[in-house]
Amino acid sequence: MSNYQLILFTFTALVGYMIATDKNVAEYIVLQWELLGIRIQKYYLLAKLHPRNPITNWQQERRIKKMAKEFAKKYNLPDE
Repeated sequence: MSNYQLILFTFTALVGYMIATDKNVAEYIVLQWELLGIRIQKYYLLAKLHPRNPITNWQQERRIKKMAKEFAKKYNLPDE
């Protein structure tokens, strides 16, 4: 067994012992896990909805042009 495996096993055993003996440790670990998911969602949405993101700007322009063409076709307006 290498030093890395021994340290990892010791840490896992210690955390497992703490979870088994104290209910608050288990709740803390669950809450931290949920916070990690929330942080990942937050950074994803920040990147997706940033006003200078070129991909979302391109998608929005494309959607607007498509709607403008449908509107012009519906009301017999000249295309621009």
